Amino acid sequence: MKKTIDIALASYNGASYIREQLESILRMETGSDACTLRYIIVSDNGSRDETAAIVTEMAAIYPQIRLVTEQRKGVIANFNRAISESDADYVMLSDQDDVWLPEKLTVTINQMLNQEKQSPGLPVLVFTDLRVVDAALNTIAPSFFGFQKVSPADYAKPERMAVYNIAPGCTMMLNRALLQTAMPVPETCYMHDWWFVHAAAIYGRLAWLDQQTMLYRQHANNQVGARHSGFWEKFFSPVAKFREAHKNFSNASRHCAELKKRYPGMPEPFRTSVFFVADFFQLTRWDRLQGLRRRFAQAPTKGGALLLLLVALLG
Repeated sequence: MKKTIDIALASYNGASYIREQLESILRMETGSDACTLRYIIVSDNGSRDETAAIVTEMAAIYPQIRLVTEQRKGVIANFNRAISESDADYVMLSDQDDVWLPEKLTVTINQMLNQEKQSPGLPVLVFTDLRVVDAALNTIAPSFFGFQKVSPADYAKPERMAVYNIAPGCTMMLNRALLQTAMPVPETCYMHDWWFVHAAAIYGRLAWLDQQTMLYRQHANNQVGARHSGFWEKFFSPVAKFREAHKNFSNASRHCAELKKRYPGMPEPFRTSVFFVADFFQLTRWDRLQGLRRRFAQAPTKGGALLLLLVALLG
């Protein structure tokens, strides 16, 4: 029997782009002979525009599209609802405003099956690179990883995973073992995609492809988009940079606190890094500095290392 794949799409006021996104998913290559795409589950978070009407119209033509409605509770609750409607072997996550390339499903499931062959029964998450585009699909950057100046291989270290995430949720495929480990995602964590990254890395396998599998649309209403440090940002005030760093680390601390609560027995080396970030603002300044020196000596950039030290001293 073929294994099944569902797509969980969270929508909110996405009428401008959701039809194009759904059409791109429907045009995808069907993937491995061992798997079949079953449902596109759209969870709508109380949209006030024509989003639900568009999805209902398309569902009447394409029976694989299913619409479920959710009271407005935020993006994490919306994804929880969409994912909870699936009992498929694999779930892919989708935003409402992107465009998927035809080979996205095929290359992702092939990587997933390869990882599962190496580690049967373990939680597995696969993510990919993507192309950053503007609202009209003109290319801003051919590679998200290049645009953000990040490397998945360098990122896949516990101390870095504890403070930031580079894996785009809209490229992720999750296997059933991971969903059983990670669901439901706490609504008080920072973001659902980061939560899945941690659960996979701690208890299973985290894998990626450098291939761009979709067009990641940037527009005025993005919930979370690609960010790039441009020329003028070099002249932002030090105070603004510190405030941003403090906010980001506070979000990381809150996120890690939820991980600590859900997985108190998590193994090393993740335990030390996650617990340190979770407890960071309850520690003395001396303990913060010593912890950063031991665990975060290799920050992604010199500027990032300096900002971490300032957060430790002044936070």
